[in-house]
Amino acid sequence: MRPQFAGHVPLTFFHSFSSLPRGSIARIRPRIDSSWLHTSSPILDRGLDFKVYNRQFGRDNASIDSPRPYSTQIPSHPDSNRKHIAVLGGGISGLSTAYYITRMLPEAKVTLYEGSERLGGWLQRRSDQMGQVPCIEDLKLEDSMILIPKTSPGATNRFIYYPDHLVKMPGPGQNIFSMMGALLTEPVFGGIFNVVRSVVHEHSALPRPSSLQDESIGSFIERRFNSPIFAQNLASAVAHGIYAGNIYELSAKSLLPVAWALESIYGGLIMGALQMKKGAHLGTSADIKLLREMHPKVRMSPKLKDVSVYGFRGGIGTLSKALEKRLKGNSNVAFKMGQMVRGVEYDAAGEGVRIKTSLNRLPATYNTCISTLPLRYLSTIVPSNTLPSLSTLHSVTVMVVNLYFASPNLLPPSGGFGYLLPSSIPHTQNPERALGVIFDSSTFALLPSQGTSLTVMLGGHWWDSFTSYPTDSEGASMAKAVLKRHLGISEEPTHINVTLQKDCIPQYKVGYSATMEKANWEVRREFKGKLSVVGNAVNGVGVNDCVRGAREVVLAMKEGRDVTGLEGFGEVKLH
Repeated sequence: MRPQFAGHVPLTFFHSFSSLPRGSIARIRPRIDSSWLHTSSPILDRGLDFKVYNRQFGRDNASIDSPRPYSTQIPSHPDSNRKHIAVLGGGISGLSTAYYITRMLPEAKVTLYEGSERLGGWLQRRSDQMGQVPCIEDLKLEDSMILIPKTSPGATNRFIYYPDHLVKMPGPGQNIFSMMGALLTEPVFGGIFNVVRSVVHEHSALPRPSSLQDESIGSFIERRFNSPIFAQNLASAVAHGIYAGNIYELSAKSLLPVAWALESIYGGLIMGALQMKKGAHLGTSADIKLLREMHPKVRMSPKLKDVSVYGFRGGIGTLSKALEKRLKGNSNVAFKMGQMVRGVEYDAAGEGVRIKTSLNRLPATYNTCISTLPLRYLSTIVPSNTLPSLSTLHSVTVMVVNLYFASPNLLPPSGGFGYLLPSSIPHTQNPERALGVIFDSSTFALLPSQGTSLTVMLGGHWWDSFTSYPTDSEGASMAKAVLKRHLGISEEPTHINVTLQKDCIPQYKVGYSATMEKANWEVRREFKGKLSVVGNAVNGVGVNDCVRGAREVVLAMKEGRDVTGLEGFGEVKLH
């Protein structure tokens, strides 16, 4: 029997290295949090990112076989008595948007455009709990879930490879003396005592300059904790995991919004955490509203309380297929498959949006449009130079290699989720430019496999200068070389699957929040409130972020608010 590769998103693993500090609220904007070093309850994707177990790396779209569209007839102009909404993109973001429209605006007509012949986008074939769980419950997918407890090796054992061996990160359930020994002797923890001294003496630290509107994560850590080594060894590994990005380019304001807000409000991170009143939360208004609204309604909350990771037996495709089935059973929803969107413009006469595709000769007009297309691509199909801010955005490319070995027990005896590689690792130890490795067969013990399954991620920001990428065979050879060097696995895998994800992870670089503020103004100016955007460059790179972003935009429409989806980007306040 052909082995079943673990269908997962490596972000699931990488997000497990960062979790919400106690007393904070999960945010709709992505972030990396330093509390992953000592948290007693690591929550993958900090409650709002990939908590599902997928196959591909980090994109919010999936790619699964789907039948031909059952309906392609749409009016060329909006029905004045009935709202007609266009949804651009058939990935998880697009499917979720259409789903929430049918739930919140049941009388509205929906036309979903997908450029390929399959729905689901990047998640081929193959969790803010408040964001995705209600959807899972409504689709009756609870029985398809795989729940991994916080006490499992996959939840408690995480590693960083530096400089030439695996180093277990401190965590719950570990011997205090072993942890202290590692902190004192392992080179990867160099600079940790500078961090401790900075925390102890935080009250005397210089305040952040008022003129500093944003800075890189690396700069933020060095300034706050006086430890370049800590940034380069540990923080860079986490950044590789979540964004496949460079900590000296990624935005602290956008990706560490709680830490940035604590420093702004209280002058320091620890001081802020201590001074926050009991019951107070830092987050966006949407965060607080969603938490208060959904938490009492989610019947699965107690069930997930002690769960570190949850997934689906059929991979994330289970969710996308369920959404597809639900939507195709709704007569108000039509699919336009195989139609690449080539033009989006405001229709002043009809006060709507005109959509031009690769197949239609005359643009179709809709009352409202919600785009889940990549923002940079969107900037190329609107009237010339009307959304210039979106044209500056950048994404990285990642190669994902799934490998299956016939022999069991090829992984470390302790088991674990896997390991990350920091930017400071010697080149001789990582010439392939790997980002990290997931121990699939260790984490998801329920997988029907007697061998060993692993996933290797390559590329990210390290490949930014590449004009061409490795072939599938080259990628497979690179992944095998990584496993042989780091884990001593010389056995030839019986099955390999290689996927190149081009431009799959948006990079929230320094100044990203300001760019989104400009983009919000540009979209509103050009489309008069008739165009909204959802997706991993807006709401966060995880499935749950995108599902939640879709819900927020549709809820605003239900409440009669014209939104772009970019309002209040990165805004974190004390509630």
